[in-house]
Amino acid sequence: MTFTIISTFAYVLVSVCAWGIYLKFKRPGKLPPGPKGYPIVGNLFQLDVDRPWHSLLEWKKIYGDIVYFRLFNQDVIVLNSAKAAGDLLDRRAANYSQRPRMPVTECLTGELNMALMDHGTRWRSMRRAAHEALNIKASVDYMSIQMREGIQLALDILNSSQECHDHVYRFTSLISASLIYNDTSRRHAIIKELSSMMKDMVLASTPGKYFANHLPVLEHVPELLATWKQEMKAKHNMYTESILRFFVPIKELVVHKQESEPSFCKMLVETHERHGLNDLESAWLAAVLYVGGHDTSLTTIEWLIVAMLAFPNVQRKAQAEIDTVIGQTRIPTLADMEDLPYMRAVVKEVLRWRPAAPIGVLHASLEASAGFLYL
Repeated sequence: MTFTIISTFAYVLVSVCAWGIYLKFKRPGKLPPGPKGYPIVGNLFQLDVDRPWHSLLEWKKIYGDIVYFRLFNQDVIVLNSAKAAGDLLDRRAANYSQRPRMPVTECLTGELNMALMDHGTRWRSMRRAAHEALNIKASVDYMSIQMREGIQLALDILNSSQECHDHVYRFTSLISASLIYNDTSRRHAIIKELSSMMKDMVLASTPGKYFANHLPVLEHVPELLATWKQEMKAKHNMYTESILRFFVPIKELVVHKQESEPSFCKMLVETHERHGLNDLESAWLAAVLYVGGHDTSLTTIEWLIVAMLAFPNVQRKAQAEIDTVIGQTRIPTLADMEDLPYMRAVVKEVLRWRPAAPIGVLHASLEASAGFLYL
């Protein structure tokens, strides 16, 4: 055992040094400005790994809209403006649409997180399935759920505004669980399990949080010595068991033609012939969509409330538009949105003013000469 530990440590040490020497000579000469890093580790110890966006904001103030830094062997480019992001991620999407390899996240999700997949066959099947079940036509089936829970949220805030966060959290959790599963008997178990999974997925993909995401040699360390592998595999097995337990009963109802409420999982089963996903892929797709939709909705609603408190003139104009178009004798519905241009503009401005996620989804380039990770 002692010999194994020593030999593994020696292998890692030599490999790290070799990487450092290799990187010194292979890195392209022309790079955007950025903070000066240290040998081998780069800017790892200058990055706030718990809140990396704080470090990125400070660097933006110093270095501008495009900032370069390095985490071990990984070159990272931060795009801090809509123009910079549009120039690279939109106009040159063919080169910059890939995802970087993140061994820790891959271990946690079993490479089944659509948001972090390369655009291969499995990704295309998952995307097709998600599009069919969540397009505008299909979303009509979910409107009654949104209206019911939206009315309850308004009443909850009206009755006890000091518990606003709890009310919004309950609303977004129930909406997400209802849209994806619509299984009232398991709703609280679904929310509890997927909330835990959501936190683990965020931590596993946070830049700088796990060395193994940025230092490829650590992926080859035996599982006995790599505690992150043990931890992530155990969590993967636990979450997989749970999300299959949430998905399979819905599938059984559809297969046996028993009555069931509209849900994303139900539509996944009904459209199986077109997308061809198996149970494991379908269960993970459903869980990932819950995770992706929950926190973004929660954050956006809370920032909207903050905006209305911070800018009372805007709140009064929005309320005046609602009163004029709808009156005070009924509750607004989603069908009224086309007649409420100011209210739509307020929502869009909140999304611009305070984005739901402090940093975007990671991108990677295809060209070897521009092998950067983009934030």
